[in-house]
Formats: sequence, structure tokens, C-alpha cells
Amino acid sequence: MKNFDELVEIVKRLRSEDGCPWDKEQTLNSLRGHILEEAYELIDAIDNNDVDNIKEEAGDLLLQVLFIANISEEKELFNLKNIIGSLIFKLIERHPHVFGNENASTPEEAKKIWDNQKNINKKVYNYDEIESSSKRALKVSSSYAKKGLEFQSKQELINKLKEEIEEYETALVKGSINDIENEVGDILFTCINICRFERLNPDIALNSSTKKFIKRANKFLDIKKSENINDDEAWNKAKLDTK
Repeated sequence: MKNFDELVEIVKRLRSEDGCPWDKEQTLNSLRGHILEEAYELIDAIDNNDVDNIKEEAGDLLLQVLFIANISEEKELFNLKNIIGSLIFKLIERHPHVFGNENASTPEEAKKIWDNQKNINKKVYNYDEIESSSKRALKVSSSYAKKGLEFQSKQELINKLKEEIEEYETALVKGSINDIENEVGDILFTCINICRFERLNPDIALNSSTKKFIKRANKFLDIKKSENINDDEAWNKAKLDTK
């Protein structure tokens, strides 16, 4: 706790009148991109099983929380104690199988209790959630699947994806930007359904593919510089070299 108190004071010093010019100009809005960046860097470290880097990136993510607390305290919105108090309340309230009389013997039962408590909490306190478009799409898809609007097989999903791609191609011929945007959105929503069906996190899956593309693209550029071959050959070679 002594180290944590010291950390809190250091962040306050960074935001103080004689602190760091960059840190002082940060706002809640400006932190959004940094929060995402630090979260993805932590995910990368976990994916790579890099213990030292996990420790470092977890600290960087914690720093963003402390910045949020500091900025909000300056604006007299809330402070770090409020954040911690709210979290304590939520953890106790949403774990009645640990702190109350309910029972949960499996992770699935525990998750169901959490979701039920969350819904009750929303109705009473009207908490709003800020979430990515992919997360919202996943939640909407899951909600209606439970009500019966569900694909019966993976093949149905594949057929749906093909259908949406064909509709995108039709929109391209028409040349309407609104139609194109709608059809691209339908393709993305179908991909979200595929992730849900396979029990995958779409953000993590996309981040993994982005990392893979960066690795292959850099290899492709290196091959193009050193070898006299066409782009297709260079890309195929880059794919083989970066499997």
C-alpha cells in the first residue's frame, strides 16, 4: 500500500502546475486512445507469455486508471476512493454465491448469477456502459440468439457470409455509398456472429490478425527489396516465412 500511495502522489505531481507539460494537457477524451493502446499491448504480452512485459504493460494500464481518477478529481466529478468503493460494492453485489447465500458450482452458473445481478443493478442504478461496436454487436447477437433467433449450424453462418458478400458486390455495382456501407456492416455483423458461435472474442481475433498482417507485410517488403520477383510470389513467400 505504501508503494501504491507513492504512485498516486507521483501521478498527481505529473499533473501539478510544475509537472509534465504533456501529462497536464491530457483529458478524459484524450486518454481514450491511450487506454485502448495499453490494453492491446497488455494482450500482446499475454499472448507472447512474456512475464516481464505483462508486468510492465499492466502497470501502464493502471496508470491510465490513475490519470482518469486524477482528472476527474480535478473536475470534482469523483476520485480514486470513489472508484475503489464502487468496485468493492459491485464485486460483493455480483458475487452472492461467494458473499451471500446463493450457490454456484461451475463457471457457467457463476456467470449466470453475475449477469442476473448486473441486470438488476442496471434497472436500479441505470448505469450506462461504454463499449466498442464489436462488443455491442456481440451482446445484441447473443441476446437474440437466446430468444430463438439463432443459426442452426456453422454451414448456415458460412452461407450467410457468402450472401452478404454477394450483396456487397451488388452494392458496388450500384455505386451507392450508403448501400455499400450497409452491406459492409452486414458482413462485419455476420463475422461477429461467427465469433460468437465459435466462442471467440472478436477484438482479440482481429488484433491477432492485424499483428499477423504486420509481420507478413514487413517480410513482404524485405523480400521485394532483396529479390526480383512479383508481388504475388513475394507475398506467398512472406506467408510461408511467417507461419
